[in-house]
Amino acid sequence: MNYAETMAYGTGQYRPVIDGLRDAGLPAQFVQTGGMCAALEVRLETGHVLIVTEADDSLSWDWAHHHSWGVGAYTAKSYENSFSDQLGYVESENGDLPTLIKLIEQLIGDLIQSAS
Repeated sequence: MNYAETMAYGTGQYRPVIDGLRDAGLPAQFVQTGGMCAALEVRLETGHVLIVTEADDSLSWDWAHHHSWGVGAYTAKSYENSFSDQLGYVESENGDLPTLIKLIEQLIGDLIQSAS
């Protein structure tokens, strides 16, 4: 597969998660963060970027191999500069969508609390 086909494949594998996040008001998209490491990216109106991976590695390209969630928060500038200065991180060994939404809500709450 070429790059576009590979990205379309990954997007298709995570389509239910992407749609579920979007339904929850979180504009998610499937991305590769370099070296073909897969992730979901959520850009918040606050200027923060959330990167969703497996808890122990990059996101699996195949949903069948997905098993957990790890969510890191960055400023947009930090994200553009190779993930310098992570603002927060949460993870769970439970890899379902409701768990991911709870993790993201927790991380957003932590960001709000640290800003005040």
